[in-house]
Amino acid sequence: EVPSAPFFSGDVAHISTGEIRIDKQSSDFVRVDEDDSHRIIFKPNAEVPSIKTKTCDLEKYKKEMKVVNDFIENNFLDLILNSELLSGWQHWQIVYQLEIFGQEESQAWTIDFGQTDKPKLHKGDLGKINLYEGISSSEMCALVEGTTSWDYVTLCGNYRTFNNIYRITDGGFELPPEDKSNYALEPLMDIFPWDKDMDRRKFMRDVQRWKGKV
Repeated sequence: EVPSAPFFSGDVAHISTGEIRIDKQSSDFVRVDEDDSHRIIFKPNAEVPSIKTKTCDLEKYKKEMKVVNDFIENNFLDLILNSELLSGWQHWQIVYQLEIFGQEESQAWTIDFGQTDKPKLHKGDLGKINLYEGISSSEMCALVEGTTSWDYVTLCGNYRTFNNIYRITDGGFELPPEDKSNYALEPLMDIFPWDKDMDRRKFMRDVQRWKGKV
């Protein structure tokens, strides 16, 4: 039997030919601030906390919301209309909603790709949707400013998405292909692609963050 144990940030592993030893929380530059691992225990009936911005300072929050609102109101739709994936969203008659969560409330914007004329950005709800993205204003602002990556955004609990996509055809239903070859689900994933450039920026931020601490 191979012995095993959890390994947390701040633990130090000493590995040699004859011994493997883990010194708990003995790192001199990083620690576990709070052990909240109980929060990820699988409980189907557990309440899911609402998305909420991580920004507590009121002035920073106002600047954050201005960045987010300016991007959505002035750039978001143009990026959507110029996307190579536009035809896919139109083919599947997507009714898409983006919801931004602030300190207390949220604001939604909706785009109906199934309408006959050019898609428009509507502030608020349009009724039934089949593609949804919800994200905190802090993470949305960081995406706009290029200071985060999807690696963090998708794991921090402040981004959620769901979809229910199909088309009614003569005598049946048409479902999207499993390989997603003719459409992409999330518009934010298209606008802020999870590519090598994003990973490189994340790596360089990590280098600067830990530089001089080891």
